[in-house]
Amino acid sequence: MGIRILLVDDSTEILGTLSYCLEEEGYEVLTANNGIEALQIMELSPISLVITDIMMPKMGGLEFVEKLRKNSSFGHVPVLIMSSKYNESTKAIASEMGVNGFLEKPVNFELLRKAINLTLAKSAEVVRQNSQKEQVWQKYRQYQRAPFLCEASFSSENFSGTTLLSSLSLGGCNLDTRLPMSKGTILSISIKLDPNHTIKVDGKVCYSIFGSGMGIQFMNLDDKAKQLIENIVTSVCSIRRIYEFELQNKYEKIIDSISEHLVSANTI
Repeated sequence: MGIRILLVDDSTEILGTLSYCLEEEGYEVLTANNGIEALQIMELSPISLVITDIMMPKMGGLEFVEKLRKNSSFGHVPVLIMSSKYNESTKAIASEMGVNGFLEKPVNFELLRKAINLTLAKSAEVVRQNSQKEQVWQKYRQYQRAPFLCEASFSSENFSGTTLLSSLSLGGCNLDTRLPMSKGTILSISIKLDPNHTIKVDGKVCYSIFGSGMGIQFMNLDDKAKQLIENIVTSVCSIRRIYEFELQNKYEKIIDSISEHLVSANTI
């Protein structure tokens, strides 16, 4: 996965223009029309940077940032605010929430590009100080997510197909497909968890990225399906933690061995 940016704005035109420009720069881009949609997307996918408008229906930018900062899984994600309606009070409130920068609308893309580079560079320094960023994100997200490959079929009014499911949680999944699904599309999904267990569920497309698949939010899991998914995710994550622990021990032993060798060399 590359650097993934979440754009939040109620203007389809602005989302389209900025998405195109950022994708040309090599970023992966997800979009949301308000803060509620943005929080749903962040629950399903790790985000490197958020760029959000202030004035939006259902949930505006400041309320969105407030909820984002209170969530332990999202609190570290840098945020840039773009708006044509700034005042000192708004800036002061946003700054107290930990907003990383402000941009005036209409957005000058060259200034936006520089702001993104600077913000990501600062964020990368923080990430380097915490090599377990993904584990921290996983630990505090609402639903534990695990990498999991299995066959899944899906259908909507316009599309149908069979593909691989690449990650799984009680909140949703990721489907490995390049079909151009619009955000909000409702799918009927059949997931073959193993040869003996297939679950059927409706899901809503929260994001779709060419080459990275679609993020699906589950809508009507029954109790049996929830139990199956929970068992799978718990087992996969437990095995993953054991592997990571063993790998960490190996690295520590190698480092200790190198350190002893250097000490011995210096005393000769």
